[in-house]
Amino acid sequence: HGRARERAGRIGLTGMDVSMSHSREYAVAFVVGHAGEPEPDREGWREKLIGILRERGLLE
Repeated sequence: HGRARERAGRIGLTGMDVSMSHSREYAVAFVVGHAGEPEPDREGWREKLIGILRERGLLE
């Protein structure tokens, strides 16, 4: 579990939900990982917006 815990920490995983079901012939499991909201890239969005406005002639 140590490597999985390290990987979870690197990608920002904060929790998991597991659903399991089975019948006589089949079994299935489904896992959903939860992560916090990433920090917005404000500088990247600012540069993108400036580029769009310049392309449209709305900013010199």
